[in-house]
Amino acid sequence: MNTNPDGVSHSIKMDRKATLIGKNAQIECNLVEISNAYAAVVSPRGAKPGTELLLVFEIPALGFFTTLRIDTEVAVRQDTNSSVYLKLKFKNLKPHDIEAIDDFIAYKNRLKEMGTKQKKY
Repeated sequence: MNTNPDGVSHSIKMDRKATLIGKNAQIECNLVEISNAYAAVVSPRGAKPGTELLLVFEIPALGFFTTLRIDTEVAVRQDTNSSVYLKLKFKNLKPHDIEAIDDFIAYKNRLKEMGTKQKKY
């Protein structure tokens, strides 16, 4: 699992398309942050804290574009003028989900480090 020495999970900022699926509706949103414990999305519609939603998204991980379907629970909701920010706590992650997310985070961190090294020269 991709964690800091103090046990807190790493997260990365991103901007990828995703889908939130609830009991009565489905909506397209933007996945803006991910860790191995939660994801954050910006959506045109919101849900109350405690609402269970299925988050579906694709990331380049484990050598392929991998589609993940993760059960979540809304932990935080923040309304803005034109959208809603939702922080979604992962529930019942499968080992493959954890492996894919950790691989994606490591990949994004390698890209960031390469960019930092190139700027020094």
